[in-house]
Amino acid sequence: MKIENRNTIFAQMPEPENFEEASIAILLAVGMKAFSPGKLVCTSLAMETFTRGFFSKCLCRHIVGDWGDLDAEDTQTNDEALDGGGRLLSSYTHPVSKERLWIITEHDRSATTVMLPMEY
Repeated sequence: MKIENRNTIFAQMPEPENFEEASIAILLAVGMKAFSPGKLVCTSLAMETFTRGFFSKCLCRHIVGDWGDLDAEDTQTNDEALDGGGRLLSSYTHPVSKERLWIITEHDRSATTVMLPMEY
């Protein structure tokens, strides 16, 4: 498969179905990373709301710079923050439940937090 844009490879990927598939996907994303995500933190509500497969897929997308369902202005802000060191926000919508998941990486890249928008 030819990859036209490395940022979309994980958007096209099906959700990992088990731990091994999720681990391989995350290792691939880390190898292609646009930035270092730092320490990973996830709220318990986010873990209860989404499957591990959806969570893993979204984390992979965030790490490679696929910001998900953001508007053009927020996408541009993220792209500029990659070089300038600003905060990074990604937003992903579950295809069935339509629940949204946010992933936020701190400006200094010390931590990445996974949460529901209502928890912000």
